[in-house]
Formats: sequence, C-alpha cells, structure tokens
Amino acid sequence: MEPNRSDFSKLEAFLDKFYPFLLALVMMAGFMWLITEVVCYCPENLDLLKTLSAIFLGPIGTILGFYFGQRPTEKLTQRVGELTELSERTLEEKENATRRERVEASEEVERMRNDLREAIQTIEQLKKLIP
Repeated sequence: MEPNRSDFSKLEAFLDKFYPFLLALVMMAGFMWLITEVVCYCPENLDLLKTLSAIFLGPIGTILGFYFGQRPTEKLTQRVGELTELSERTLEEKENATRRERVEASEEVERMRNDLREAIQTIEQLKKLIP
C-alpha cells in the first residue's frame, strides 16, 4: 500500500514543528556526551574540558537561542495575523456602516426635497389665491 499525500503532509508538518527542537536536543546531547567522556576518561586533563567547552558553547548557545527565540516569534506572528484579521473585519464593518449611513442620508435628502417641492407648490397655490 502506497502512502498518500496527507501522510506526507502530516509528517512534513510534524518535522516543521519539531525540527528545531530535535536539532537542539541532538546538539545538547552530543555536547553533554562529549563533556561526560572527557570528565570520565580524562579527569586530570581539565584544560581539554575548557578548550572543548569554549569551542562548543558558541554553537550550542546559538542553537538554543534560535530555538527559544523562535517560539515567541511564532506566537507574535500568530497574534499579528489575528489582529490583522480583526482590523480587516472592523474596517469592513465600518465600510458597511458608512454605506448604510449614506443610503439613509440620501433617503433623508430625497424626503426633504419632496417636502420642499410640496411647500413650493403650496406657496404657488397661495399666491394664486391672493389678488
């Protein structure tokens, strides 16, 4: 049986989500294993431990910084998306309200014109009655 596309997309989504975590975990485990090896098999050679720590702490710090820095960025991106959607909905609601107000204002202007025409006709009729 061949795997379908949804299986691959699920795997891809899983890897996208957990790849930085797995990378950080592998790097940390490797670093801890290396430090453990040096401490267990060469306890008298602390200079080697200092040198290895100096070499690997930069990349380890970078990876951990990237991993932990990525989480707030993802949350911030999600929040920006939510706020953008909210502002678009609000803008649409305001545009709809403005359209309704324009329609109502146009109807009111038309009513006032009709009232004015009637008033003018009434005045004309009154002028004809006065000699």
